[in-house]
Amino acid sequence: MYSHLLPERTSAEDEALTSNDNGSIGDILCATFDISREDLSPDVPLTVYGLDSLSAAKLSFALKPFLSISQTQLLANVTLRSLEARLEDQRQPTATDVEQRSAI
Repeated sequence: MYSHLLPERTSAEDEALTSNDNGSIGDILCATFDISREDLSPDVPLTVYGLDSLSAAKLSFALKPFLSISQTQLLANVTLRSLEARLEDQRQPTATDVEQRSAI
């Protein structure tokens, strides 16, 4: 009903924000900040690229297919490297997960 109020996105932005098959966290960040991949540094806080509360909410939603991170957490000097490390931590099974699987 209110879709006319939403800003139009390019197909590249739609693809980066909705596809986790071909996309990566870096691709989502580039689409969110409208920067090229070469301009994205893994150790620079996202606030340097212009991350504010509104873009943090958008980015938090866009990252849902990869990892769960809140808007507030994104505003706390998060970098691409820290997001990738967080993703890796979520992918590694914990000792409890291993024990539960072996019990089944």
